[in-house]
Amino acid sequence: MIELLVSTTIAALVTVAILAWTIIGFKTSAALPKRSRDNNSSLLLNTYLTRDVAAAALITTGAGAPDCTGGRGSGGTVLASMSTSGNVAVDGAGTRTVYSIAPNDPANTDHSMSLWRRACPGVAGSPTESTAVVSSLSVPAAGWPTTVTCDNPCRQLQFTFRGVSGVLISATATTRLEVGR
Repeated sequence: MIELLVSTTIAALVTVAILAWTIIGFKTSAALPKRSRDNNSSLLLNTYLTRDVAAAALITTGAGAPDCTGGRGSGGTVLASMSTSGNVAVDGAGTRTVYSIAPNDPANTDHSMSLWRRACPGVAGSPTESTAVVSSLSVPAAGWPTTVTCDNPCRQLQFTFRGVSGVLISATATTRLEVGR
């Protein structure tokens, strides 16, 4: 009788441990793709933003930031616009790089947005490059999950956004050139 009681207790302990391990495994495997997507988005944003801001001669943020015309990622909210020329609007030279939040597809059928990086030549050029740097941002009830901060004059640009896993992600870049030269 004692042997049966001991073996039942040991079996119950082993079963509880295996069940706990299985539950933790399922929870982790469900969160892993979201964390992986956030990590990839963070790395991609840091790679592009560092390069773009370092080469920028002029950075404009907010409502007055100029956009590229047309192409993938158009029609959204411009967060920052960078020019490799001192004043693209005046001299038309250089390249403009724009970061904006826009629908994933032009028809916006899936109702999700992405943080887009678009590069275009001169003043009103069509994009030569369009990349969804942070994809599948959920459309929020109030305000975008991405914020942009920049000192004055803008030499250091910081993007902060909440990833799909709920983690707050930040990317900061500093210019190498004297901004507004």
